[in-house]
Amino acid sequence: MTKQVTVLATLVACILLVPVTAGAQMAPGPKIGVVNFRALLNEAPQTQQKLKAVQDEFAQEQRAIEAKQKELKDRQAKLQKDLPVMGLEERRSAEAKFREDERELGRRINEFKEEISARQNEVLGRLQDDLLKNVQAFATAGGYDIVLSESGDVLHASASVNLTGKVLAAIQAKAKPAAAPAAKP
Repeated sequence: MTKQVTVLATLVACILLVPVTAGAQMAPGPKIGVVNFRALLNEAPQTQQKLKAVQDEFAQEQRAIEAKQKELKDRQAKLQKDLPVMGLEERRSAEAKFREDERELGRRINEFKEEISARQNEVLGRLQDDLLKNVQAFATAGGYDIVLSESGDVLHASASVNLTGKVLAAIQAKAKPAAAPAAKP
């Protein structure tokens, strides 16, 4: 985290110093913003609404699991109470059935947790995409050249500072001579 903050501070300092070192013709420096994306995700009303919808979607299964847990707990208490009066075979059968039901409930709980976790991750992924689009739209409308997250990720870069296309063109230009066919014999 400290390394990321140092890199971010260095980047911002370099960008802010460019206009100072540019000489007599001082143009305004780039407009830079920082967004705490995690806070946006946690505090956005859509997040709470969507996660509640996921909880509601799985509520019936949650209640069924809780009922089965209560049933098993009650059966265990009854089994403990009845053990002294049961025959050996009856005791073994009842204990085996209880262990089998307990394992089945464990599998059901694990499957439930996996399903709800996958669904929550799916919803959060869509929310992150939506929030990123909102940040980019806000940055464009506000005239920001660069918007960074607190972790240093670039969330928005205007065409004036985004070098991706130029770097890619340079790489492709270098690759063309290497891709040329070998000299003819």
